[in-house]
Amino acid sequence: MSERIKHFNIKRMKKLIGLLTVGVVLCLLISSCSKDNPAGTSSGGDVIRPLAIGNYWIYDIDTSTVIHSIFYCDTMRVVSYENLNGNTAYGIKYNCFPTLQYFNNKIDGQYYFMQTYHDTTYEYSPRMYIKYPIAINDTITGPFDAKFKCVSLSAAFNNFSGCIDLIPVIEYQGDLTNYHEYWRAGIGLIGTEYDYKGKHYRNRLVDYRVQ
Repeated sequence: MSERIKHFNIKRMKKLIGLLTVGVVLCLLISSCSKDNPAGTSSGGDVIRPLAIGNYWIYDIDTSTVIHSIFYCDTMRVVSYENLNGNTAYGIKYNCFPTLQYFNNKIDGQYYFMQTYHDTTYEYSPRMYIKYPIAINDTITGPFDAKFKCVSLSAAFNNFSGCIDLIPVIEYQGDLTNYHEYWRAGIGLIGTEYDYKGKHYRNRLVDYRVQ
């Protein structure tokens, strides 16, 4: 949807970067793991991506072309907890963005706070980032009106099983095709894969800490 603000996802951070970032997310990023999974701890699957100060996610990003090295963030860290216009939210620092991106978890999924500037202050409005719980064929309209559809609840990616697989409702135009975004409840964004100018790319989670 990354977080879609993604790595945002952040692939979504790349698509949505035309508007802001993927997800900011084309270039806006679980109950248990197998022994082959990246090192980390899990708080269970009650939320799609746990938010607590100190949580982090580190990705191995394919940067073999300039466009991908620019539009993808490889590290996300939860660094603050703040009140935004009456809403509490966690600030996530992406290593490739100068400002924090804000999220919180609600009963129906994780929300991203859209930022607008009025007069001398910023205003924030929550928009769904990824729906959770989610069912196959559910669609999500995320930040910047990016629409994603759930096509599997049991996808395998990067040694993780039981992943949620999201694809764009409308295929991206141009050289980017076959985009998939993988999430695991209790951990967050596991990775993305897609084809770009005939080459296949995989961006994957290699280390994380959630509590």
